[in-house]
Amino acid sequence: MGHASTHRALKELREQYRSFVVAFQEAAARWRRGDFSVSFPLHSFPPRVVPDRVARVL
Repeated sequence: MGHASTHRALKELREQYRSFVVAFQEAAARWRRGDFSVSFPLHSFPPRVVPDRVARVL
């Protein structure tokens, strides 16, 4: 995943990506539980479907 000019840069890129994924997963879990005030990581978007008994599209 990703390209970098040095091994250290690649390691940092991977760490940043993993942090982004964890933050997104945590936000998405809160969103699914109904907390629509949750902030998603920069450059990401909440799921399109609002969780409900019957999902409705935004």
